[in-house]
Amino acid sequence: MKFGLLCAPHWPDNYSQRQVYSDVVGHILEAERLGFWSAWVTEHHFASDPDYKPFGKEGRFPAYDVIVDPLSFLGFVASRTTSIRLGTGVMVVHYDDPLRLAERAAMVDLMSGGRLELGLGRGGGKKEPAAFGVPADDKGNQDRYFEALDVIRQAWTSEPFEHKGEYYKYPKITVIPEPKQKPIPVFLSNRNPRAIAYAAEHGMSYTAVTSAWGSSGIDSHNEFHDRFVKLATENGRDVSQCDYPQTLYCYIAPTDAEAVDMAYECIQRRDCFAESHYETRRGGSASPLTPHQAARTTFDEQFKGQLNTNLIGSPKTVAEKLTALRERMPSLNYVLAIVGAGAGPVEFDRRSIQLLATEVMPKFAPVSPEPALERV
Repeated sequence: MKFGLLCAPHWPDNYSQRQVYSDVVGHILEAERLGFWSAWVTEHHFASDPDYKPFGKEGRFPAYDVIVDPLSFLGFVASRTTSIRLGTGVMVVHYDDPLRLAERAAMVDLMSGGRLELGLGRGGGKKEPAAFGVPADDKGNQDRYFEALDVIRQAWTSEPFEHKGEYYKYPKITVIPEPKQKPIPVFLSNRNPRAIAYAAEHGMSYTAVTSAWGSSGIDSHNEFHDRFVKLATENGRDVSQCDYPQTLYCYIAPTDAEAVDMAYECIQRRDCFAESHYETRRGGSASPLTPHQAARTTFDEQFKGQLNTNLIGSPKTVAEKLTALRERMPSLNYVLAIVGAGAGPVEFDRRSIQLLATEVMPKFAPVSPEPALERV
């Protein structure tokens, strides 16, 4: 089983944006030292509305995330590291021109010596899509997304191509630089059937967050995976060697009690940060924060489910949870441990990373990447 980090850096009140970046870089450097396979970073845009009170909570939540360009951030990290693979979890295709995205991804991959793992998705919320001119209707949103994926795939062939689509038009061009990996591994967000079908058709893989929301997501995830394998087979694609990154909250401490207390506090605060960003309840709506919480009426009820399927507890407990989770999810071969969610103490996050690496990962035949000898 492979292990990576997914760094989800909020910008809390009374905390500098530069320090947020510094903390994430520190986590990644420590993860490389400890033999993690990868480190991924998220993408979100814009500060939160200070007048909007998530769930009626007082206080300020300046921003859900300050990593607005994962590729720029990972380009910097590539210069500080030699072996850990670098991922985007996920980069939103709609917020960029797909040709520019393909160029920049190829450059980061080349400069890092072939270490990029590119997670791609459609995004969500209200402010970001409105600001970037994303089609509001679901069909238009999906049509433009999958056309953009076609452009990205063509751009990495190193052959001249032209594109005349509904949303994007390019004259005959050859894209440079060429990526080191041919192709760069792409992981699509698996939240809709069309994405699974596209990934299967083109021999790509997918990344998921289903387990982070608790047990209710596991059965649906297994159904998605079975469908993915079936569609890949029908398209003549061998996906037997694919990785399937699964994101899980990570709060590990010497005792279960300490880990659970920290997780309870941080995940509640994470929900407040998320609501301050996505504003799903603005205007007095009683809609739930996310679809994954639709059947849950209280945070305590939600948290009980998350305790069973996330990396929360002592190292012994976390190892037992991972063993049980792998039995319920046969496709589970790549864990992305979410650190930083809820803006807890950086020292706690760093110790969680260390405990995961030294006391949990060795029980699951961990895989460490080789140094990139041709890094710029």
